[in-house]
Amino acid sequence: MQRKSSPTIKRYIYGELFFTSTLCTLVLTLLLLYGNMNRHHEELLLALSLNTSLFTSLILLLVPYAFSLALPFGFCLSVLFCVGKWSSDREIIAMDSLGFSKLNWFKPAILCALFISFFAAVIILHWAP
Repeated sequence: MQRKSSPTIKRYIYGELFFTSTLCTLVLTLLLLYGNMNRHHEELLLALSLNTSLFTSLILLLVPYAFSLALPFGFCLSVLFCVGKWSSDREIIAMDSLGFSKLNWFKPAILCALFISFFAAVIILHWAP
């Protein structure tokens, strides 16, 4: 007999995915921002020597581009980290032994993936060069 997943389990899965997605996306955004800053370091140093507000505005113009690329990759890393953690902690086997189907266990991850995919497609179309 298959059981429906409880709201507590769904909230736990959404919380894990949200926290790790936020962390992975932040780290990847910073890495991509650093790479773009390193590539354009001469122009940024010239802007810094002229005016600090010009320097910060140039940096802020690089952030949406880095974020638009980091969001899908951050979510992919998040899913890998979460599923790996759930597998190593044997949470998937525990839910299976309690009668929860794998579809109910992974439905929040699939719904998050659809939302992130749609959102990432929109921001890439708006912010990517």
